[in-house]
Amino acid sequence: MDKKNIVVLSTSALLLIIIIVLWSVLIINKNNAKIRTLKDEHTKISTKLSNARRVAASLDDVKKKYHEMGLQWQKASSMLPDKIETAQVIKIVGRLASQQNVKVTKFSPFGGVTSSGEYSSAKYKISVESNFNNLGIFLTRLGMTKRIVKTLSFVVKENKSSKSKTGRIKTIKADFQIETYALNPGLRPPQNTNKKGGK
Repeated sequence: MDKKNIVVLSTSALLLIIIIVLWSVLIINKNNAKIRTLKDEHTKISTKLSNARRVAASLDDVKKKYHEMGLQWQKASSMLPDKIETAQVIKIVGRLASQQNVKVTKFSPFGGVTSSGEYSSAKYKISVESNFNNLGIFLTRLGMTKRIVKTLSFVVKENKSSKSKTGRIKTIKADFQIETYALNPGLRPPQNTNKKGGK
């Protein structure tokens, strides 16, 4: 080989190496960046898709829990009406008292209705006369009413004007306070009014 051919061959080899290096740097690296970006996007989308599939698979359980929570909310809503009506509280106390032969001698609001943002509350002073057993049943049933009624303070005294022939106490007097509550109507979720037609 002569010197001229060696120079041409060396120059061609050098140009080929430069083209290969430029091609790998400019095209392959640029594509590698795109490939990495696409792989990252694929990973994110795959994660979202698997999460969505997991949620879709548990849809029946979610519906069942939603229904159960709706029933619990209905029960809680009946325990916390939208407003406090003293007449309704009197009706509850009077009905329970008459069922247990408890005589209500005093019933009066105490301190008015107070509001805390989420709910309102009202206190009442009550005085009753009864025998001990009936009073216990009355108070137990009062605490178990559909509406939330909480007993705050309690004083029991013997009714000195009411004694049996043997000298035993026939009745006792009890003075106590109760508190009842109402939910702020703005916190109540909207009623589901979607009705299917045709029936």
